[in-house]
Amino acid sequence: MRHTPPYDAVVVGAGPYGLSTAAHLKGRGLKVAVFGKPLGLWRDHMPKRMLLRSLWWCTSLSDPRGEFRLERFCQETGNDKSYPLPLEVFVQYGLWFKERAVPEVDETLVTSITSLDGGGGGGRAAIFSSGSKTGGKSRPGRSSWRRGHAPTPIVWRCTTGCVPT
Repeated sequence: MRHTPPYDAVVVGAGPYGLSTAAHLKGRGLKVAVFGKPLGLWRDHMPKRMLLRSLWWCTSLSDPRGEFRLERFCQETGNDKSYPLPLEVFVQYGLWFKERAVPEVDETLVTSITSLDGGGGGGRAAIFSSGSKTGGKSRPGRSSWRRGHAPTPIVWRCTTGCVPT
């Protein structure tokens, strides 16, 4: 009997990139599991009075229809569209985005991902989109981050679905 995976994709990481990735996968009709503490790196490890100097179009998280942009958040919540943007407002925005675009985030800590059959190149994928340090090593794509480019999520292919272990 063939095992049917409960998800089409698993996104590990609930920061801006993980939430945006999950929103786009869901927009394609895929059943997606998202693991991670929403905006955890931003909430727990950034200086509390930090100001984001990115432009508005760079600061919005991404969803398939562009419904949950930073500008809409500011309009609905009464936040000022100030520049630079305070970290606190960005975190509030990220949590607002999560509630609307990807409300079902599981905050379980994922330390590894394993295919049920050892992986063989099937049609399922798990996407690792982490902005935090892992195992004392630098973040994936960190050097490109410094140049202002977003890191590319790492994708694993699994034959019968991906499960966190």
